[in-house]
Amino acid sequence: MSSTDIATIVAAYTGVAVVVGGVAWKLFKNVVSKAVEDMIPDQEPMNELRHNGGSSLLDVVKLQILPIVKELRENQIVISEKVSKLEGRFEQHVEEGE
Repeated sequence: MSSTDIATIVAAYTGVAVVVGGVAWKLFKNVVSKAVEDMIPDQEPMNELRHNGGSSLLDVVKLQILPIVKELRENQIVISEKVSKLEGRFEQHVEEGE
């Protein structure tokens, strides 16, 4: 393999990583901004102004943040499977070209 072939492969992998990373970042940003918008109420209820030992924070983590994290992990698995398939196709294409 010549240095140009290696450079082409590295550039292709880098390009794929940038695209996948950009898509993942955009999805993450949209999910987080949507979650933050949903968490901000129009009016703050009076019971939220009193000290309750932090149970509200625990409820928010359990009911809102954990489902988002689980969804992001599932999306990460799907994206990594697609990247693996793409890498396999790319390697097969490189081998056919040689």
